[in-house]
Amino acid sequence: MTDNTTSPPTAQYYDSPPTPAKRSQYPGAGMSYLFKSNSWKTTTLVGSVLLFLSFTVVPLFLIVGYCWRTSASIQRRSAPPVFNDWRRLFIEGSRGLVAITAPLIVFFFVLLPSTTLAMYSLASIESTQSIAVVFSFLFPLILVAAFLFSIYSIPACFCKATHQNNLRSIVSLSTLRITLRPTYFFLWLITLPTVFAALLASLIMNFIPLIGQFLSAATLFFTLVAFTAVFSEGIGIDI
Repeated sequence: MTDNTTSPPTAQYYDSPPTPAKRSQYPGAGMSYLFKSNSWKTTTLVGSVLLFLSFTVVPLFLIVGYCWRTSASIQRRSAPPVFNDWRRLFIEGSRGLVAITAPLIVFFFVLLPSTTLAMYSLASIESTQSIAVVFSFLFPLILVAAFLFSIYSIPACFCKATHQNNLRSIVSLSTLRITLRPTYFFLWLITLPTVFAALLASLIMNFIPLIGQFLSAATLFFTLVAFTAVFSEGIGIDI
């Protein structure tokens, strides 16, 4: 069995430039990505243990770091990543969490306050009170749509960051263009049923003492990697 802690070197995941070749949008390409590694059993075991212990916070950073490496390695046509260089993995996880939460931060700290301020400003001006009434009905719909779009754009932000190896690349028109393409919507359509099925299976397994909870963690780990791989494969066509 391949040693899962010493090889291959971490740098190969994102120090080389992304491969411009087109990648498959077929969901199976991402769903089976984890099994392309000779050490997939060890990787799955380590990932399951970390996810099982994610309530202690630090393992959560390591799991996100592995997803960061997964996306980077796919876009560079490298071998599937392994759990090694734990300090660097933690840093990658920190960057990954920033990429994941960036759209939500924009919603809660930019869109929500500015939209609320606009509504109250219209209501305070007598000549625009009728507009304010209409806006008050649209206000919840606007917020819900903006919130859903924030969640919708998370994979694009994450893959864009790993593609450029730069968090600043998230805030760009090219990231917005990715979310507006039909291929991106298609990726969501093919991944959502799998994610919901995995979450349901994980929930059911939790009722089995000990072994069920570990299997639940293993299912969630596989789902996270597959979700990351599917979008990294598909978005790679459009980046």
